[in-house]
Amino acid sequence: MAKTKKESNTISFKDICKQIDKKELAPIYLLTGAEPYYIDKLCEQFENVLTEEEKDFNFNIVYGKDMDVEQVIATAKQYPMFSERRVVIIKEAQIADKRMLEKAEPYFRFPSPQTTLVICNKSDSFAAGLKKLIATNGVVFESSSLYDNQVPKWIDDYLKEQNLGSEAGVSQMIADFLGNNLQKITNEISKLALNLKQPFIGIADVKAHIGESKDYNVFELQEALAKRDVTKANRIVAHFYANPKDNPFQMVLPILFSYFVKVIKVAQLTDKSNASVARAIGINPYRTAPYLSAASNYPLGKLFLIIEMFREYDMRSKGVNNSPMATDGDLLKELVFRILY
Repeated sequence: MAKTKKESNTISFKDICKQIDKKELAPIYLLTGAEPYYIDKLCEQFENVLTEEEKDFNFNIVYGKDMDVEQVIATAKQYPMFSERRVVIIKEAQIADKRMLEKAEPYFRFPSPQTTLVICNKSDSFAAGLKKLIATNGVVFESSSLYDNQVPKWIDDYLKEQNLGSEAGVSQMIADFLGNNLQKITNEISKLALNLKQPFIGIADVKAHIGESKDYNVFELQEALAKRDVTKANRIVAHFYANPKDNPFQMVLPILFSYFVKVIKVAQLTDKSNASVARAIGINPYRTAPYLSAASNYPLGKLFLIIEMFREYDMRSKGVNNSPMATDGDLLKELVFRILY
């Protein structure tokens, strides 16, 4: 989960929200990490710290690509006018010239107490020395991507926050379709709730609205592969081939990869009861059937070979050792054929 670190203290995303609500703000916030969802949510809140009248004289947003750090620091040093605080936000800091940020080091050592400087860096990459310096005089918020087995629980919690009920297995299915992209997950849930016009989401609703259709989606493809159902798998792949924008190879591949990694874990279990399988791969017990089916239909050696295939086709989709004439659809057809046979 996303966490913040300030020297030896660790506070949560919600605690930072409380700081913002109470306007008990640090002079610098570094929001950094590979998961942009929390960074965007906090940035939105920092944008609303000041009233509209206060913003006229005391609010500035700059973008990393066009940032003049000397101008940013000069602005941050100015005393607020008709307000107790000035807010300066640097967005997309990850694309800023690194030398620019290094020029801000003197300010990070002695920040203005009347200003809150917010740096939004949607990347794991940020100079360690500067990060440590900011943590000394401000707050560093590290927003890490969730592991696959954490996503269903996160979705469950999010649905509760939105006052949405759900059928058992809905969160797991949404995670299967969308992976760990939290922004995409929240957007799709919002659209789904709007379409349903009711505070309850069922399995069929997810298949119909988030999965592209009941019969043609990556979830159905993985079940066809689990059963080694050649006819169904080829029918779904043909549909994907005809609709590449709806089913991008770069979305399908990691979902199938994650699925087969779990199948390997199941195949290696001595105790293959539903409860044991569920604990091993972090799913609901009622969802174990496809994993058990795949574990019985593929020898362990074949499963390890399939994992190597995913790595190979990931590289080929990026142009490594791939024919310039081969489309993503061609790669998916070939991959599925090799998995089945």
